Amino acid sequence: MIPVYEGALEIGTISSWKRGDTVLFQGIVPQDNGQIVSNTFLTETEAEQYIREKYARFGYVPFHKRLSAAVKLSGLSYRVLGFETGTSASAVHKWITEENYPAVHCLWRLTQVLFTESQGEAKFLEWTKTINRER
Repeated sequence: MIPVYEGALEIGTISSWKRGDTVLFQGIVPQDNGQIVSNTFLTETEAEQYIREKYARFGYVPFHKRLSAAVKLSGLSYRVLGFETGTSASAVHKWITEENYPAVHCLWRLTQVLFTESQGEAKFLEWTKTINRER
Protein backbone atom coordinates (compact mmCIF):
# COMPACT_ATOMS: atom_id res chain seq x y z
CA MET A 1 0.00 0.00 0.00
CA ILE A 2 1.29 3.42 -1.00
CA PRO A 3 -0.16 6.43 0.85
CA VAL A 4 -0.97 9.61 -1.08
CA TYR A 5 -0.68 12.87 0.86
CA GLU A 6 -2.05 16.38 0.53
CA GLY A 7 0.31 18.30 2.76
CA ALA A 8 0.50 16.24 5.96
CA LEU A 9 -2.88 14.59 5.47
CA GLU A 10 -3.24 11.15 3.89
CA ILE A 11 -6.01 11.49 1.28
CA GLY A 12 -5.89 8.06 -0.30
CA THR A 13 -3.99 4.87 -0.88
CA ILE A 14 -2.66 3.04 -3.91
CA SER A 15 -2.54 -0.73 -3.87
CA SER A 16 -0.88 -2.82 -6.55
CA TRP A 17 -1.01 -6.42 -7.67
CA LYS A 18 0.14 -8.50 -10.56
CA ARG A 19 -2.23 -10.16 -13.02
CA GLY A 20 -0.22 -12.31 -15.39
CA ASP A 21 2.53 -10.06 -16.73
CA THR A 22 0.63 -6.86 -15.98
CA VAL A 23 0.90 -4.82 -12.78
CA LEU A 24 -2.33 -3.06 -11.86
CA PHE A 25 -2.76 -0.12 -9.48
CA GLN A 26 -5.91 0.70 -7.54
CA GLY A 27 -6.56 4.25 -6.34
CA ILE A 28 -8.60 4.18 -3.11
CA VAL A 29 -10.20 7.28 -1.59
CA PRO A 30 -12.08 7.01 1.73
CA GLN A 31 -14.80 9.57 2.27
CA ASP A 32 -16.00 11.14 5.51
CA ASN A 33 -19.33 9.28 5.28
CA GLY A 34 -17.53 5.93 5.42
CA GLN A 35 -17.85 5.10 1.73
CA ILE A 36 -14.82 4.23 -0.38
CA VAL A 37 -14.33 5.32 -3.98
CA SER A 38 -11.81 3.37 -6.08
CA ASN A 39 -10.73 2.50 -9.61
CA THR A 40 -8.01 0.41 -11.25
CA PHE A 41 -5.25 1.71 -13.53
CA LEU A 42 -2.21 0.54 -15.47
CA THR A 43 0.17 3.08 -13.89
CA GLU A 44 0.77 4.37 -10.38
CA THR A 45 0.65 7.94 -11.73
CA GLU A 46 -2.88 7.44 -13.07
CA ALA A 47 -4.00 6.03 -9.72
CA GLU A 48 -2.51 9.01 -7.86
CA GLN A 49 -4.17 11.46 -10.25
CA TYR A 50 -7.50 9.69 -9.69
CA ILE A 51 -7.09 9.99 -5.92
CA ARG A 52 -6.30 13.70 -6.14
CA GLU A 53 -9.28 14.36 -8.45
CA LYS A 54 -11.71 12.45 -6.22
CA TYR A 55 -10.35 14.07 -3.09
CA ALA A 56 -10.80 17.52 -4.63
CA ARG A 57 -14.36 16.63 -5.56
CA PHE A 58 -15.58 14.47 -2.67
CA GLY A 59 -12.92 14.28 -0.01
CA TYR A 60 -14.10 16.41 2.87
CA VAL A 61 -11.78 16.28 5.88
CA PRO A 62 -13.22 17.35 9.25
CA PHE A 63 -11.50 20.00 11.34
CA HIS A 64 -10.36 17.62 14.08
CA LYS A 65 -8.54 15.45 11.52
CA ARG A 66 -6.88 18.48 9.94
CA LEU A 67 -5.74 19.73 13.34
CA SER A 68 -4.59 16.28 14.46
CA ALA A 69 -2.46 15.84 11.32
CA ALA A 70 -0.89 19.30 11.76
CA VAL A 71 -0.10 18.63 15.43
CA LYS A 72 1.49 15.27 14.64
CA LEU A 73 3.59 16.83 11.90
CA SER A 74 4.74 19.64 14.19
CA GLY A 75 5.83 17.29 16.95
CA LEU A 76 4.56 19.75 19.58
CA SER A 77 2.83 18.52 22.72
CA TYR A 78 -0.69 19.53 23.73
CA ARG A 79 0.88 21.36 26.69
CA VAL A 80 3.09 23.48 24.42
CA LEU A 81 0.21 24.21 22.03
CA GLY A 82 -2.00 25.16 24.97
CA PHE A 83 0.66 27.53 26.28
CA GLU A 84 1.27 29.07 22.84
CA THR A 85 -2.46 29.61 22.25
CA GLY A 86 -3.16 30.94 25.74
CA THR A 87 -5.26 27.93 26.75
CA SER A 88 -4.45 24.53 28.23
CA ALA A 89 -3.44 21.05 27.11
CA SER A 90 -6.95 19.82 27.92
CA ALA A 91 -8.46 22.51 25.64
CA VAL A 92 -6.23 21.34 22.77
CA HIS A 93 -7.24 17.74 23.51
CA LYS A 94 -10.92 18.71 23.30
CA TRP A 95 -10.39 20.34 19.89
CA ILE A 96 -8.71 17.21 18.54
CA THR A 97 -11.30 14.83 20.01
CA GLU A 98 -14.24 16.82 18.59
CA GLU A 99 -15.59 17.90 21.98
CA ASN A 100 -15.55 21.55 20.92
CA TYR A 101 -13.91 24.07 18.62
CA PRO A 102 -11.28 26.69 19.41
CA ALA A 103 -12.34 30.31 19.69
CA VAL A 104 -11.34 32.41 16.69
CA HIS A 105 -8.40 34.04 18.47
CA CYS A 106 -7.11 30.60 19.55
CA LEU A 107 -7.55 29.28 16.02
CA TRP A 108 -5.44 32.17 14.72
CA ARG A 109 -2.72 31.47 17.27
CA LEU A 110 -2.81 27.76 16.43
CA THR A 111 -2.20 28.40 12.76
CA GLN A 112 0.62 30.80 13.58
CA VAL A 113 2.31 28.21 15.80
CA LEU A 114 1.80 25.18 13.54
CA PHE A 115 2.66 26.79 10.19
CA THR A 116 4.89 29.43 8.67
CA GLU A 117 3.47 32.95 8.56
CA SER A 118 2.33 32.73 4.94
CA GLN A 119 0.90 29.22 5.40
CA GLY A 120 -0.75 30.24 8.67
CA GLU A 121 -3.02 32.80 7.06
CA ALA A 122 -4.20 30.34 4.42
CA LYS A 123 -4.74 27.60 7.04
CA PHE A 124 -6.65 30.01 9.26
CA LEU A 125 -9.09 30.76 6.43
CA GLU A 126 -9.34 27.09 5.44
CA TRP A 127 -9.96 25.93 9.01
CA THR A 128 -12.49 28.73 9.63
CA LYS A 129 -14.48 27.58 6.58
CA THR A 130 -14.25 23.98 7.74
CA ILE A 131 -15.52 24.81 11.23
CA ASN A 132 -18.35 26.94 9.84
CA ARG A 133 -19.37 24.04 7.59
CA GLU A 134 -19.45 21.66 10.56
CA ARG A 135 -21.50 23.93 12.83
